[in-house]
Amino acid sequence: MEKFNQVCVWEGTTVGVGHEQEFIDWLKQVFGVRGKYLEEVETLPTPNQPNTGDRVDLFFSVHDDDLPNFAVARLLYGIRWWEDVLGNGGGQLYDDTVLHRYPKSW
Repeated sequence: MEKFNQVCVWEGTTVGVGHEQEFIDWLKQVFGVRGKYLEEVETLPTPNQPNTGDRVDLFFSVHDDDLPNFAVARLLYGIRWWEDVLGNGGGQLYDDTVLHRYPKSW
């Protein structure tokens, strides 16, 4: 994972088993960036909000050198930096194993 330090979260997005390389190719085609598929994570219920949770969020990383090309373009797709998710209270939607696997880096 060298030089793939920025974790991104795309809420409500699935790639599906066996389609990981297609997603990586799509990142290159659409954004011109190198990416790494990490995993798809099912969210926990939002505290005090019934009938929430079970949403699947896509976790992936983008190569450090490609971040300037990706930083603004990602916003049109609703892709967020992991640190933004955590900084805005989104960490409560993920279990402890996910939070430990992706520590806040900035």
